[in-house]
Amino acid sequence: MSDAQAHRSETLRLARVLGVESEELAFLQDALVADLAKVRAAVLDRLLERSRQEFERAVALADKIPRALAAMLAQRAMGPVLGGRASALLSADMAADLAGRLPAEFLADVATHVDLRHVGPLIGGIPTDTMGGAGRVLRERGEWIVLSAFVGDVPAAKLEVLLDLFDGEALLRAGFVIEDLARLDSVVALLPDHRLDELFVTAQEQALWREAISLATHIGPEQAQRIVAVIDRLPDASVDALLVAADEHDLWEQAITVACLVLDDPDGGSAIIGGFARLERAQQERVGDVLNADGALRSRAGTLIAAAPPHLRTRLRSRGSSAAQGRLPAPPVKR
Repeated sequence: MSDAQAHRSETLRLARVLGVESEELAFLQDALVADLAKVRAAVLDRLLERSRQEFERAVALADKIPRALAAMLAQRAMGPVLGGRASALLSADMAADLAGRLPAEFLADVATHVDLRHVGPLIGGIPTDTMGGAGRVLRERGEWIVLSAFVGDVPAAKLEVLLDLFDGEALLRAGFVIEDLARLDSVVALLPDHRLDELFVTAQEQALWREAISLATHIGPEQAQRIVAVIDRLPDASVDALLVAADEHDLWEQAITVACLVLDDPDGGSAIIGGFARLERAQQERVGDVLNADGALRSRAGTLIAAAPPHLRTRLRSRGSSAAQGRLPAPPVKR
């Protein structure tokens, strides 16, 4: 996820907590993402503490009456906003029982208002079918931020089942706005190879290459090798679309990183090299600017640079000739 997207996602989360449209928070455009997250947490804490006594009484009442009646009162008397806040005080058993008695649409509404710092530990006890029903509703609504927020709290065994319920678009869009980027690797590990192929087909069909590039750059070595195999199987048109998207969204650093992963594979690389060779000259020069600005990335991209057109190699040499940056590998000699 880019810094701009991370800022937008956190602004949307804060807007939802405050009950305003995200446009009304435009004055926060220069605020740090970490600071926005702190404000959101502080607001959630204040909202909980302000009504804690009322919520405690409601939870105590729910523990004394039949759960079916408690679920009905939660839906009709409290509603999703107050219900979401009060859920922070539920026990794991009560949370699982009540969730199983509530309609999927209402659970999806509640999910947009819970504070996962408190509710996260309760998620694992909710039945998989119940989570799946609410997840389908959130997917239909395009609630990618909400869907992604729960990934870190769903046990792997249940998450593997739930992933089968979501198509390539949902996985790409939710993965793009996930807060805990470190969790992406374990999520990808749960997907069989044909689902990874599906992600890249979806990226081509729905112009979601930005999301696919982001996914490929936030996973560990083992899963990266699986992504490498997928990319190397892509037709030329898909490789070209991936690189054009990198240019349009200023994602060359990430795209070059992905390319290096592919080129590290001794059995792969021809597709990605061909894609870079087919770029327009202006695009190739922007690639050169990125490599010249990042010595570490340029050092890693030796195979890609060796296959670059002569004009790009010249550009890289002329701007990166200092001893600190080192020399580029000489082009292969044709015999």
